[in-house]
Amino acid sequence: MSQLRNNFVLLIMFTTSSVLILYVNEQRRMVGTVQPETDHPQYNLNANQLRKELPVHLAANSDMSESESCDDKCQERVQAGRLSQLSRVCGNDSSTVRTVDKKFIGSLNHILVLDEFKVLFCYVPKVACTNWKRALLVLLGLLDQNETISHNDIHGYARVKIPTLNKFDTSAAASRLNDYKKFVFVREPMTRLISAYRDKLEKTKNRDSMHFRENYSAKVLGIDLSKIGVKHRPEFNATFYDFISYLGNPKTRFDNWGEEHWRTVEDLCKPCQVQYDFIGRVETLERDYEYVIKNIFRYDPSRLRIHGSTNPTNSSRQSLVEEYLAEIPAKRMMALYEKFKFDFDGFGYRSPL
Repeated sequence: MSQLRNNFVLLIMFTTSSVLILYVNEQRRMVGTVQPETDHPQYNLNANQLRKELPVHLAANSDMSESESCDDKCQERVQAGRLSQLSRVCGNDSSTVRTVDKKFIGSLNHILVLDEFKVLFCYVPKVACTNWKRALLVLLGLLDQNETISHNDIHGYARVKIPTLNKFDTSAAASRLNDYKKFVFVREPMTRLISAYRDKLEKTKNRDSMHFRENYSAKVLGIDLSKIGVKHRPEFNATFYDFISYLGNPKTRFDNWGEEHWRTVEDLCKPCQVQYDFIGRVETLERDYEYVIKNIFRYDPSRLRIHGSTNPTNSSRQSLVEEYLAEIPAKRMMALYEKFKFDFDGFGYRSPL
């Protein structure tokens, strides 16, 4: 009798889980419909119905490591957890529908538009974005899978060949937001910032790094070159402590183009306004990449393998992370966390405090 009761309980739990996954997917599909309006197209930006009705425990779903296998059913469970976590963190915004105006569309300059596949992808610098841009160029038939091309050339080619959503008028942009599949990849915020610092500010490895040191090291250190009579932009040695202090300063505004490398995902991709269908992680890059290629682009992932990093910084190595964080006092880390709080909480990363 006891065994029968246990089997019955397990059946109920399995059935409930399956229904919940189907429910989440259906709700995500439904919330993006355009609402009638005479002046501006409308896009359901917040999906509060989903946020109110999702069980809290769903966000506790285990997000397995890269080394563990994860088939499509597994990915659906993982995505249900990731999307639920994001929805709950975004739930502070009480409006249900917001006008998509020219200003909002103008802020979506990191969302790539792939009309051929009816897909939108928000790229985040230092989050495998070079690999993804290369893959998209191959999918579009603009680049050969085995072609040798530099890091900078990939970005330049993608900039010319793949439009961003801010280039479209409000009606065309709203239509794509509603009708296209949308995905974004994220990364643990501290390792992303360490990668940005090592690549752009720590040492001069190439012309690109020199450009960043010349243009941003003075800003990071709070040096006004115009006041000291410097005609040419010199390179300053900004330490990681300086960098973290700059990022965490409430008065700091990331108002220059190059600072996309350390702008928040919240700012770049508007995840509380744009309803993404898939959230990938660098920490599970290979399996998430294959799922997107197969299920969103409907392409055989065995024919489009992900390339190795074109500009590696090894910033995800735990010993390296600990080395950099050791020099940051708790007060500075608290200030940084306040600035990047959404990127930690919204995407389920542990607080650094």
